[in-house]
Amino acid sequence: MYCQCGQRGCLEAIAGGVALTTAAEQRAVPTLSPILANKVRGGDPLTIADLVSAAGRGDPLAKKLFTSSARAVGAVMASIVNFHNPSQVVLGGTVAHSSDAYLAAVREEIFRRSLPLATRNLQVRLSEMDDSAGLLGAALMVRDELFTRSYLTEWLRRGTPRLDVD
Repeated sequence: MYCQCGQRGCLEAIAGGVALTTAAEQRAVPTLSPILANKVRGGDPLTIADLVSAAGRGDPLAKKLFTSSARAVGAVMASIVNFHNPSQVVLGGTVAHSSDAYLAAVREEIFRRSLPLATRNLQVRLSEMDDSAGLLGAALMVRDELFTRSYLTEWLRRGTPRLDVD
């Protein structure tokens, strides 16, 4: 599967919101997914909110897609946990916040695939930030770069942070 970034096989392309809604639209037939099939038949594109609602009402396809997504995220996070041994894993985004069951499935997969030593004190939780988390992270990266010793020294010498002015 292609990701929105143009690469193949990214976690986003497998477990992200666009991947889930696309898969639901392609596989929503009355025998597998009565709730979603009805929505797709109406001609409107599916949203994550539609999938959350359908899963909450017991739609088998919606539940299966969320479970599959959570397992994929958990498997990737387990690799990170095993390698970096963090004290916390914080998940964000619409899919992660879709239900308590999603977070539970991610946790289950992380703990199942990770070394006991790496998970002894591990916390897996949802981000408390809204959709501006990525923007804030980018701003903090820019701030950190602007105030590195080498860049700040050059900035002060030039009298401006702009690199195109001499």
